[in-house]
Amino acid sequence: MNPLDPPLDGELLHRFHDGELGADERAALEARLDDLARARLATLADLGAAVRNTLAAEVEAAPPPSIDLWAGIEARIQPAKVIPLRRRMLRATPVWLSTMAAAAAALAALMLTTSRPGVPTNGCQIESLEVTGAAVSVLKLDNVPGQSPATVVWLTEE
Repeated sequence: MNPLDPPLDGELLHRFHDGELGADERAALEARLDDLARARLATLADLGAAVRNTLAAEVEAAPPPSIDLWAGIEARIQPAKVIPLRRRMLRATPVWLSTMAAAAAALAALMLTTSRPGVPTNGCQIESLEVTGAAVSVLKLDNVPGQSPATVVWLTEE
């Protein structure tokens, strides 16, 4: 035994047992095997056989997989609400229109309430709005540091 050889640790023996060593490394290791290392390799072989036998028994005992899974999947799929294109095109108010109206209202409220020297504001107070086909939110922004109070109107199509 050469004192410069690495010790026969568990990792090296595992690699030997699993066939991961090259031919030269394998031959060198076989020449160095003592009784303790041979016993450890035999134990590894016994453990591997036990695991393989256990797994093989579990595979044989398992029921065959169901081939047709579509019935279960189809039962769980929720029906989708499909709106025909023609009816979508004939809507009274397009979807983007309410978003544009909300953005325009917010921009107008911001521009009207921004305190700039020489730009008068009309000082109106919006308490409520009545709109058909949309939900309206009126937000009053009174406590914004460095700015005049602002009112934001947000429209959401129903």
